[in-house]
Amino acid sequence: MQQRGFTLIELIIVIVILGVLAVTAAPRFLDLGGNARSAAMQGIFGAVQSSTQIARAALLIQPNQTVSIEGVTVQFFDNDPSTSTGDAPAINGYPHAEEMCALIGLAAQDGNTAAANQVGTIGTQVAGDNISCNMNGTTNAITIRDDRAPEPDDCSVVYTESTAANVAPVVTLDVTGCQA
Repeated sequence: MQQRGFTLIELIIVIVILGVLAVTAAPRFLDLGGNARSAAMQGIFGAVQSSTQIARAALLIQPNQTVSIEGVTVQFFDNDPSTSTGDAPAINGYPHAEEMCALIGLAAQDGNTAAANQVGTIGTQVAGDNISCNMNGTTNAITIRDDRAPEPDDCSVVYTESTAANVAPVVTLDVTGCQA
């Protein structure tokens, strides 16, 4: 009688070889890091928008008073930072760019203590998370970016301060540089 098929040991060896090839080859074809960076930036974008609106609502409810949001004190004033005593002064009823990172729980890393209207303390940031907050005092904008992204400047959220009373700040999201 002629034997047909494979023995059990031959099938197990083939399965093991295919498993080893799949484990070594799969990471080369699957880049989940880019998707994770994009999702993180989208989450930060939502946090910035939410904290902006929460601070605005709190300041509308309690005008000319301080309000505390997650331990960060926001002081309302009308374009006069010298009257502010809070951690995060409000510009035109919206949070100052310098303090936006504190409001969403990140530390600002601008190295510029003379930034326009800068007052108070900044938040905390987990070491090694590679998310940075950089203040541009010239444009009154803060850029939150993922420094591990292939193109960090294009994997970012930018918060630009309000320019006039009752004009919301501009928050933009760019995830084009998050993918490898």
